[in-house]
Amino acid sequence: MISKLTKISKNFYVLRFSYSKAEVKDFVYFMSERLYEEEDIEEPSDDELEFLLHLKLENDDLFKEFHRYNLVPIGGFDITYHTKFSRDSEYIGSCRFIACDKLLDKIDLKFDYKKYQKLIDKDKYPDTSLKLLYKKCIKKDLFNEIDSDIVTFSSIVTYDLKYIEDEKVLSVISDQRFDMIIDTDIDSNLFLNKKIGDKILVSKEDYDIYAIITKIKERTFDINSISKLKIGIKSEKKLVDEFIDTHYMLVNRIYHVWVLANGFLEKTGIEISDEILDFFSETKNYCELTNFTTLDTSFLQDVEFTICVDYLFAYINMNNSFEINNMDSFHNTLIKSLKVFNLNKNINDFELYFIFKLFNIVKYFCNE
Repeated sequence: MISKLTKISKNFYVLRFSYSKAEVKDFVYFMSERLYEEEDIEEPSDDELEFLLHLKLENDDLFKEFHRYNLVPIGGFDITYHTKFSRDSEYIGSCRFIACDKLLDKIDLKFDYKKYQKLIDKDKYPDTSLKLLYKKCIKKDLFNEIDSDIVTFSSIVTYDLKYIEDEKVLSVISDQRFDMIIDTDIDSNLFLNKKIGDKILVSKEDYDIYAIITKIKERTFDINSISKLKIGIKSEKKLVDEFIDTHYMLVNRIYHVWVLANGFLEKTGIEISDEILDFFSETKNYCELTNFTTLDTSFLQDVEFTICVDYLFAYINMNNSFEINNMDSFHNTLIKSLKVFNLNKNINDFELYFIFKLFNIVKYFCNE
């Protein structure tokens, strides 16, 4: 393979590469004649050969090129193939990636346990996790709605809004709706445990604003819908229990690394250019912390955290004295956890590998 490197900004590059016609033929011969020479195995199709060539590129050839240019990839890469695969033609593509010239010789991060404790409270996490689970279930349409007499944390409240001044009703807005899980324009605690007919003061300025509850709907799980998710769970209790356990496991690792990585990016010398932000915006291969935690982070902070995680993992991966967890030993557990957390039988490979990195970083720097 031949390649040409173009530097777009300080830490962002484009690598254009091509396999010659002869290299493609050699690859086809190797895969067809040597690996498929047994009579009971059919010769691979063009689609299968292209897939295998992609694997070879992404897991071997690209990294040889990175090494040849003395670059350490940080933050993943994005490959575009510019020609259709053919057994007797050259194969051309390009790769956008983030990289640095070298890693720091020594990284000594101190874990601030007090700061970590402020972020995470195991006693509160069942409630936080349950609310997050319900938000995901609402999007998946996993609930039935039934009439109720009292407002719970997951109710949908219908109310009339009355504007009152000196005991005189100025105006009434009927049939307003407040979702205890989703809506935030009113403090949900004001509605909690209230009943139909209750009058709630929601605002007091030049005049008083009251909400008078007229109807309450309660959400109940649709068991058939849970089964249709095909994530190995068929009961409400098991879904709730496993989701809470999985969520705590994830946020525990994320908060560990969030505390460790505070201010770390500045030490690396990596600069987040517009091109890098565009790269993450297009590929979506970054950790959206608000999907997992109660942190109110921006897109830039999510990108910075993702790059820090990749940098730290690259560093410990090059440390010969540290034994990285075997992905095989984590694979099934992580896949099961992510299926439950995302309520989806399909797994996002980026998410899977990102969490694997978090486990190893916490193990290395926190001995956990």
